[in-house]
Amino acid sequence: MASLSSNNASASQYKQMVFRFTIAFLVLGIFSASIGCISKFDTLAMGEKTSDSVPEATNPRNVNKDNLLTIHTTTSIISDWVKIVGGERVVVKSLTPAGKDPHTYQPTPRQVAGLSNSKLVISIGLSLEGQNILPLLQHSLSPNAMRVELGPETNPIKLDRHRESGHQGHDDAYDPHFWLDPSRTAIAIKQIQNSLTVVDPEGTDYYSGNASDYIKKLSDIEKSIRSTYERIPRSNKMLVTSHEALGYLEDAYGLQIIGSVIPALSTDSGPTASDLADLIDIIQLTKAPAIFMEEGIQEKVTTQIARDTNIKIIEGLRVEYLNEGESYLQMIKRTAELIHKGLR
Repeated sequence: MASLSSNNASASQYKQMVFRFTIAFLVLGIFSASIGCISKFDTLAMGEKTSDSVPEATNPRNVNKDNLLTIHTTTSIISDWVKIVGGERVVVKSLTPAGKDPHTYQPTPRQVAGLSNSKLVISIGLSLEGQNILPLLQHSLSPNAMRVELGPETNPIKLDRHRESGHQGHDDAYDPHFWLDPSRTAIAIKQIQNSLTVVDPEGTDYYSGNASDYIKKLSDIEKSIRSTYERIPRSNKMLVTSHEALGYLEDAYGLQIIGSVIPALSTDSGPTASDLADLIDIIQLTKAPAIFMEEGIQEKVTTQIARDTNIKIIEGLRVEYLNEGESYLQMIKRTAELIHKGLR
């Protein structure tokens, strides 16, 4: 009987051990699954762990308004991002005002003079900035200024066909318009956060919190515009535009770039007769449903092509800059809605 009792005890202990192991395995599985569900936005938003309580030094109410950081940017889109991440600790000045194209805008003497006082200058890079701005970034900054290019770190897409077109303006043939993909914008936001932290270490937690909050908004808007693009019939997902600015919509959302009036990434050059003949041929061949005319870019030529090919014109496309009072989030939502309306 003693042996039987001993065996029963051993069996009971074994069952308990198996039960505990099973529970532990299930918990681990659930934890692993939850980690697998974390999106690229969540990873960027979490960033490095910061303290639960924000130090007094990072509270914008305690910042001396006379000692705010002056940050220069090259586009109105970057300015919007820096104002959000920098908040009340920074003053943001753009070399290209709202409503102006960074490819072609000529900064004023006052804007150029202000560059020498800036601790941080943030640009897109990838040759987005035109010949009116690029030399300023190379020769007009303070020796102690920190210069940051956002584009190269956002996993930019390469357009080999651009080199074959013979157009100049983006010699490296990497598309600088990464902001049309909010997941890449999230990478740029982290760059801005890190850059501000370098020049203003006391604001570390403040910048981190602002960046994390904004990246969550980027995640939400990405889901919204993805849904908008998915509602476009597959047979209509063809884009004809004023210039090659929408490549990231092809990369991220499956829209196909059929052609452009200016077959180049910059607006600082015009199309040749051969370019226009090729575009007319491809529109007629593919039966593209519409041509999206960008504000102020080859509008007369675009209108004539639409007449020659008998396709509708969708006006109002604008992706290079923000208008006065417009935010980046509003701009990409408006862009998605405009394209959906033109192709549905």
